[in-house]
This record gives sequence, C-alpha cells and structure tokens, in this order.
Amino acid sequence: MGAGEGASVEAGACRWAGSAASVALDLAAVMLAHLYAREVLARENAPEAQRRMVVRTAILLARPI
Repeated sequence: MGAGEGASVEAGACRWAGSAASVALDLAAVMLAHLYAREVLARENAPEAQRRMVVRTAILLARPI
C-alpha cells in the first residue's frame, strides 16, 4: 500500500486497500481499542497463554472502517 491509499485508521479498525486480499491491520490501534487486552498485557504476572489469547481476541474483534 502506498502513501495516501486507503482510509485513515481508527482505533480497533482495519484499513481496506481495495480488496479483501489486501487488508492491513494496525495492531497498535487494535490494542488501544481493547481495554481488557491492555489490562492483561500490563500485568507482570499474566500467564503467557492469557497474553496470547487476549491479543488474538483483539485481532479477531477488529472491524474494518
């Protein structure tokens, strides 16, 4: 994707660049949009499995803009 292509990215959203085959996901925006995921990742004693699960869930819940 070149500069200026697609729409601006909102928190928790994907950027669509023409077709479903070229979807880019802004992971930082996705994580900022999910409070629970941020809380789990901020915990020093959170198990690795829980950290992975909240990141995966946040990505799956991301929605296109």
